[in-house]
Amino acid sequence: MKPTTHKHMKPEEKALQLQKTRTSVKRKAQEITEESVDKMVCQEALKSSLITYQDVKGLKDTFYRERLKLRPKLPTCKEDVLETLMRMDIKDYNFSICKSNKEYGIALLTIEESLLFLSNSHRMLGEGTFKSCPKFFFSTVHAPRIPERTVHAMCVLFIT
Repeated sequence: MKPTTHKHMKPEEKALQLQKTRTSVKRKAQEITEESVDKMVCQEALKSSLITYQDVKGLKDTFYRERLKLRPKLPTCKEDVLETLMRMDIKDYNFSICKSNKEYGIALLTIEESLLFLSNSHRMLGEGTFKSCPKFFFSTVHAPRIPERTVHAMCVLFIT
């Protein structure tokens, strides 16, 4: 074979530094840390003098895209919601899921103490759904403690 005279342009130093930093940000996104995204991305960006302020937004986007890959997929149907709720394991709390019959189609996520407090309360407060709520979320129910005027118990309702 005959050698070719084809030559590639040498990549710019800035592009190489940006790629190195992007790879480092992707790696950090895989780790679970308490460090804020802004702080972590800025620390990585400061390691190279060629990375500009405009590049930081792209690095943050890279971080969020990688972090999104670690999260479970959002449920697409009501059965998936209930299955996800049944698999939940939240540290330090013994969550109960009360599911009524299919006629009512409600799943209630709460802890036993909250349910007891709610059942003995004369007054309950409910919050509806907002723009940022999960697809099948319906409402939260609170019961205030009158002497302290604080909210004591909470249950989360899902339509199943």
